Amino acid sequence: MCTISLSGCGRLIKKALETEYEGYLAAASQNEEIVESNDNQDSSTKNTDYSKFVPSGVADLLMVSEGEIERVKSDSEGKFYYESLTPELKYLYNEIYVILSNMESCINVSEIDTDVITKVFGYVLNDHPEIFYVDGYEFHEYSIETITVGMGVGGAYTMTPEEITENRLKFSSYITDYITAFHDKYPDGSDDYEKVKFTYEYIIRNTEYELDAPNNQNILSVMVGGKSVCNGYAKAFQLLLNNWGIETTIVTGIVEGKERHAWNLVKLDGDYYYVDPTWGDASYMVAQGEEDILESIPPVSYDYLLYNDNMDRGDHIVDERDLIPNCVATKENYYYKEGLYFESVDTDQLKQAFKNAYDRNDEYVVLKMSNNNVYKDMVYYLLGEQRAFDYVKTGTTIAYAQSPDRMYLVFWL
Repeated sequence: MCTISLSGCGRLIKKALETEYEGYLAAASQNEEIVESNDNQDSSTKNTDYSKFVPSGVADLLMVSEGEIERVKSDSEGKFYYESLTPELKYLYNEIYVILSNMESCINVSEIDTDVITKVFGYVLNDHPEIFYVDGYEFHEYSIETITVGMGVGGAYTMTPEEITENRLKFSSYITDYITAFHDKYPDGSDDYEKVKFTYEYIIRNTEYELDAPNNQNILSVMVGGKSVCNGYAKAFQLLLNNWGIETTIVTGIVEGKERHAWNLVKLDGDYYYVDPTWGDASYMVAQGEEDILESIPPVSYDYLLYNDNMDRGDHIVDERDLIPNCVATKENYYYKEGLYFESVDTDQLKQAFKNAYDRNDEYVVLKMSNNNVYKDMVYYLLGEQRAFDYVKTGTTIAYAQSPDRMYLVFWL
């Protein structure tokens, strides 16, 4: 048996079929209460012929039951990475999902290619942030003479069942506080954009970026510890929005040409946008040794809230570019949505932007300019001519910050 981390590699241990097969319990017999049942399937679904997905020589090995596969399909359908797979790999995905949900140690799956298993295993974790107790997988290769006939897969579990239950109770308290705060802010209801914005702000304001934070690759670091890194931020964001029914997934790639990073892909009103709650947190900049930047950015940066490919400036390079849809829409982008994106020095738009901020009791307002010329004109108008006093109600002094690089101005209210 070999334990593999998601970022690592390992060797296969080949075992005789007879010695490996003895003594294992069937997956369907363990922890069934963890897997939700679906009693509303039609007869055509219940009669699906799964045998075509099982390679020759594996059918008699210990495997996830067809009943288990049917029961978890509704949990998988609609998930971003699941829907990208072929029927055969969807079957494998559901096998792995059952194995991890039931905390199985070694159950045979319908695929023997370890590269394929690794890919689909990662997809399961990308789609299911609630699986916070797994950081890799274990596998056994089963062979008859020199022929591989089966692959057993189990999770590399970081917690006992008792610890999992305890931590679920802890992050349930976080979710309760989050929902209470949300309804306090939007007592008359809200739309999906407001849910995304609130979740972004809530995570950032209640999390500190810390490289050595415990459980920093999962939701516990955010929801229990309050300290995390990018994967923790992104998975917590995904979990909260998925609970609202807003399609949100994890995206991974390279940032600034060198570092691995995780952020989110969100679908709103039929269009896709990126959200990066880690880069939206000023504490991330401090952790990167850029304490001086705090003087030029607010505690929450909205540059990374519902932005598109054109707004990214090449900072984020997405893995699997052929899988991730192009993000080109602007209507749900923070600056467009809030009337804070300026293509000229529009005094009526300025008046409305400040009024909206005061009506919401915001701490500050951020004005985003479309290009460098508009930015210079706005700086001259508001700062050079001191017309900012026409909009900010602070008496004789105004606290502000500017970013020529990002082409925005911040005014504290």
